[in-house]
Order: sequence, then C-alpha cells, then structure tokens
Amino acid sequence: MNPESQSFPLSGQQIAITHGSYSATIATVGASLRALTFEDRDLITTFPANLVRPCFHGSTLVPWPNRLAGGCYTYAGVNQQIPVNEPERNNALHGLATWENWDIIKTSTSSVTLSTLIAPQPGYPHAVEVLATFSLGNFGLEWVVDARNIGHSTAPYGVGIHPYLQPQTDSLLDEWTTVIPAEQILQTSTDRLLPIGRHSVSEFENGIYDFRTPRKIGSTKLDHAFTKLIDGHVTVTGPENRGVTVEWDVEQMPWVQLFTSDFGHPDFTRNGLAVEPVSCPPDAFNSGEDLVHLNPGSNHRTIWKVKAI
Repeated sequence: MNPESQSFPLSGQQIAITHGSYSATIATVGASLRALTFEDRDLITTFPANLVRPCFHGSTLVPWPNRLAGGCYTYAGVNQQIPVNEPERNNALHGLATWENWDIIKTSTSSVTLSTLIAPQPGYPHAVEVLATFSLGNFGLEWVVDARNIGHSTAPYGVGIHPYLQPQTDSLLDEWTTVIPAEQILQTSTDRLLPIGRHSVSEFENGIYDFRTPRKIGSTKLDHAFTKLIDGHVTVTGPENRGVTVEWDVEQMPWVQLFTSDFGHPDFTRNGLAVEPVSCPPDAFNSGEDLVHLNPGSNHRTIWKVKAI
C-alpha cells in the first residue's frame, strides 16, 4: 500500500460533488466549502487541499460566529471562560468546530452530510450535535446546518458560514461591484473589533459602507456586520458582469458580516469577499442580541444558497 495515498490532507478528507454545470469540494476539517465552480469558473476563493485552511475559508461556524470578547461570558448565572484563539485581539473567534475533523455521514454524487459533536467542555458545558449538508442542484449550492441539543441544559447558540466569494479570478476585489441590502452597520472598536453601536449606513463614515445600490468596492475596507436587512442576499459581480450571490432567510439570520480579506496574506489579500450571513452579531454570548437559546431536545436549522449569476 502506498503510504502517500493514506496521508491525511491538511484541510481534511475531500469530498467532490457535482450536478450539471456545478461542482464543489468539501473538506472535513471545519465542514468547509473548499471549492465551488460553475461551468469551470470559480465562485469562491479556493485553496490547496494539503494546506491548513487559511482565514476560516469556507468553514461552518458553530456554536457562535464572529468574536466573543476575551472568551468570557455569563450564561444562566454561571461565569464561563472559553480559550482565546485570536490572541492579538484577546477574543474567541468563530466557535468551537472550525478545527474539528467532522465525520462523513452520507454521500451521493450531488450531496454530502458531515457531523460533529460539540461535547461539554470548560466554557461551554453543553452537548450539541451538528450536521452540515452540502447539496448541488439547478439552484446552485444549498448549505444546511442542523443543530440539536442532546444534553440536559439549555445552550447558547449562534451559527454562520464563511465563504469568500470570487466572481472573476483574473481581477481583484477593488474592481468588483457588490450589493448589500442593509440599512444599518455595526460600529466596532479599532483594537478588538467588538461592538460599540449601530448606525445608519447612509450616515456612518459619510456613507462609505452604503452598498444598498450596486457600486464598486474600490479601496473600501470592510470588516463589518450589517443588519436591518431589506432582504437576504449579497451579490458580487466582476468587470465582465459574471458573478455570484449568497441567499438566506433574514428571519433566521438578521445579520451579515462582510470582510474584504485585508489581512496581508500573500496569496489571499483582497482576492475574495467574505460574505457571512449569521444568526447573531459579534459578542452575542455577552449582549444576548439575537442569541438562540437551544433547549434540551430542540433543533435549530439554517439554510444558505450560493449560486452563479
């Protein structure tokens, strides 16, 4: 047996699915969407299978998205401390499952379901089973996350996804046009990117983050959560008017985080727009805003669609 054939890729096992002109590759570490194409053109920023997934590319974010200040919160009258994984800002970022190797539960030519258990642990003493299902159809990609509390205590819960949209590989983000149908933006602290307050997109910073009508991203740097959504979709198009859109139910996910990938990574800087529809804002375990209280035996389902335009 060839030892190399048995090696474990750094991003996890790879599952390829197809339907019509769509193809996708799912990596088991973090239940991550590693690649998505339509008619052989990339719709998201991809990365090699044998690379430790950079910058949360394509990962499933549970049981909270975005930042938790200091990893500290109080729930049901008990103080909790979760390990910090963003030490430069002293935050716990994007949940507890992004570096777990999820189990493959079910596969077909056009879909795959992965599973993980968020086991009771210091800082999160709850048992939450999570399924992530990726399906391709004429509609594009459907990404479904089902969470079930199999423990005995009510669990704080939030969810999101982290794809970097890329409508055109031979151009950079500055040349792309986007639409963000949101009326409010969340201001965050410059040092830790934690919430300060909400503002109208038309008034905050002279309207530079107002993308309610289509316009080029240009030199704008985004790492902001938007809310008061008019509807649930963000569209990005390249200079040739080819593009990609993410759709979701704003009742389930009243927030969307946008990030223009300004992190200095030599291979990934400003070549993808992270579009992260999420169920709650940053630091929701502390604020309680739009936080899901997942009772024992209860379920929570969220659905996103990613498609070419």
